[in-house]
Amino acid sequence: MAGKGRPPVDNPKARRVVIRLTEEEYLQLQAAADAVDGSVSDVIRQALNCFIFQQRIHRND
Repeated sequence: MAGKGRPPVDNPKARRVVIRLTEEEYLQLQAAADAVDGSVSDVIRQALNCFIFQQRIHRND
């Protein structure tokens, strides 16, 4: 009988990062997640990707 649970993924999210936020920062982050019907983690990943993209653009200027 096959095991239950999630199937394996090609690029697992194996690293965990812990940060401290003020209550206001957390509420803003949660509001952003709610606005896009996503999770706080999704918003942080999207923001990180935007930041990295912008850094690459500015390096090429």
